[in-house]
Amino acid sequence: MNIKGLRAFNLVMQLGTLRVAAEKMNTSNSALSRQLSVLEHELGLQLFHRNKQRLIPTREGLAFYREAQVMLENLERVPEIVQHVREGTHHQIKVNAIPRLGTVIAIPATAQFLKQHPEMHVVVNADTRRVMERSVAGNQFDLGVGPLPASNPDLRTEVLGRIPPMVVMSPDHRLARFDRVPPAELQGEQFVRITSNLLIGEQVEELFAAYDLAPPSQVKVANTMLACALVAEGYGITIADALSPLIFRDEVLCRPLDTDEWLSFGLLFPPAQERSDAVDNLVTIFRKTAEVMLAQLQQKIG
Repeated sequence: MNIKGLRAFNLVMQLGTLRVAAEKMNTSNSALSRQLSVLEHELGLQLFHRNKQRLIPTREGLAFYREAQVMLENLERVPEIVQHVREGTHHQIKVNAIPRLGTVIAIPATAQFLKQHPEMHVVVNADTRRVMERSVAGNQFDLGVGPLPASNPDLRTEVLGRIPPMVVMSPDHRLARFDRVPPAELQGEQFVRITSNLLIGEQVEELFAAYDLAPPSQVKVANTMLACALVAEGYGITIADALSPLIFRDEVLCRPLDTDEWLSFGLLFPPAQERSDAVDNLVTIFRKTAEVMLAQLQQKIG
């Protein structure tokens, strides 16, 4: 990566003109323009439309600018990080979670961990299951939080809990009369489907096939959070694990699906990364947080 060109690009975006940025960098307009051209060639992106002496950011340029700011901020921290590593005082843990587990488990566990370890820094990220698994497998994060089993067999995993699939509906829905919803009752109901490239989406489609169900569906969404949000708006029903509906509280009603299938979730670790004492401490808090959450969930759904 052309760091000099990256800094030049960032400065042009901040100051708005090539001339002012060149003055700030104590260089000529033509020299700065060449740096930007080299960066564009290296990236394979057109960052600016060129109109005489004006540079107008392209859509690609605006999108890359957001990422460039993060990269440069991280570069500024390199000396600090190197110093901490040399002294053995690099106190940072990076966690990547799928959104619903990030909200109900990763955030409460992180808050408790930081209260006990105020000297630590924690980065909590949220990604799709596949991106999360890939980033953990690539040692970009110390641990991941997501559904199990993992699609990547190289990841080390630990189950935190198992929960039944839940039928999510509006509080006044006809299925609310069931303590456990028979799968056959789903037939004919307007169903919010979840894309099949998610584990929960695959599991729901397998369940439909097992019970020979084909409920009508006009919409497919990217994750269970969006599915529950649609149900909260009064549209149809969906099937999710019992975690996503917790965010919507009284806006939706959940009933366990009358099936022997269970959904598992847990922690994922890089294949060959030795865990630090700090990560082990955080894992212990994750276990306790999951235990409390599952107890509350069991009390809620009966």
